[in-house]
Amino acid sequence: MKRPSLRLRLGFAATISVAVALAFIGFLIANVFDRQISSRLEHDLSQQLDQLAAQLVINDDNTAGVEENLTDPRYERPLSGLYWQISEAGKAPLRSRSLWDTTLDFTSQTNTGALGVATIPGPGDAELLALVRDVTLHDKQNVKRHFRLAVAEDAAVSAASRNDLLRTLGIGLAIACLGLILAAIAQIAYGLRPLEAVRREIEVVRRGTVGRVETSGIPAEVVPLAEEINALLDLHRRNLDHARRRAGDLAHGLKTPLAALFAQADLLARQGAPGAAEAIRRHLHAMHRFVERELALARSQGGKIAIGSGAKAIAEILSIVETLKKLPADHPLDYSVKGPGELVLAMNAEDFAEVAGNLIDNARKWAKGHIAISVTIDGKTAVITVDDDGPGIPEQKQSEALSRGVRLDQKVVGSGLGLSIVEALLENYNSCLKLAKSPTGGLSASFSITLQKS
Repeated sequence: MKRPSLRLRLGFAATISVAVALAFIGFLIANVFDRQISSRLEHDLSQQLDQLAAQLVINDDNTAGVEENLTDPRYERPLSGLYWQISEAGKAPLRSRSLWDTTLDFTSQTNTGALGVATIPGPGDAELLALVRDVTLHDKQNVKRHFRLAVAEDAAVSAASRNDLLRTLGIGLAIACLGLILAAIAQIAYGLRPLEAVRREIEVVRRGTVGRVETSGIPAEVVPLAEEINALLDLHRRNLDHARRRAGDLAHGLKTPLAALFAQADLLARQGAPGAAEAIRRHLHAMHRFVERELALARSQGGKIAIGSGAKAIAEILSIVETLKKLPADHPLDYSVKGPGELVLAMNAEDFAEVAGNLIDNARKWAKGHIAISVTIDGKTAVITVDDDGPGIPEQKQSEALSRGVRLDQKVVGSGLGLSIVEALLENYNSCLKLAKSPTGGLSASFSITLQKS
């Protein structure tokens, strides 16, 4: 199931909001433009009509005429789109040269404006926007003469202007919409950066570099989230410490009864029942190994819940070697440690000490004189190898020990409880213990752990 994205959700909401807002603004601007175009047309036609009325005269022979041509040259160009006409009942109308042989018909006019702009048919079935006015003049005999004056413009001219404005407006709004959406996306990305910072802080905590999410550099709105995460981490630590204390208490609680049972087994053997005593000891050893193994796991943090500092491999190994050197030994042992000194593993330091300590201690028990510990880098992982020059484990036994379904606490002498704990801990870090023959003839035990990101 695909997870919902906060970034996509905010981006979608911003896109819809910008589109709706700009569409509304575009509608308002287009409406204003349309009214402005209509108002300009009415104003221009009104001026033309005033000029036509001013030029209307009655000649000495009582015929109507236009004293001077109107100033717009389009009236003189045939079918130019701008026309005038003067009509008098019962007489042929006076027309602009642009009308050519067409007479304007006002019988089907439809008013479309406050000043009387009407829609009428024109030359070539073109639609005209016309302004009409009735004028009365006295002729030479002082008789009233009634004239109908009209000026008209091809509607396609206004439509072209309107379409040009709307096209320009649409392009402008589309560019503005794209710019605002990109700005919104950038704003969303900038606004969500604190959450990304918190995610990185949590990743650092998970890797084990620090123990808490730093809240000093994040916005106030995100601080409660970081504080809740820190509270959860604190609760986890308290639960982990409590589990460790309970594990320690359990260990101490079981040691005394197990020791008493071992003593009873020894007593039973001295009383003449060695078979029964050996059976009891075998079961007691199994119990002891199981308890120690589970207690070790309880004390560990595990790769999936590692919180705190990562393991500095070489420093931890040197500390383990110095501790083991203080233990009594049948013969002198030489230790060599090689590897990058600043290498940090994505593993809890206590878990690494438990694993490496068991492997080195196991080598100490069987080595004849030399133990070599090396840390090498293989891609994004570190390989830790412990070699000794002891008797080792036969190859056929190694395969049996590492085969699926075989527990390490069932291995040959020298690879018992310690290696069982090692294998159990490594499982938490998606790793495993590998056994082989060392270059010096003994046992080579190795495992790999992911490097901690810097």
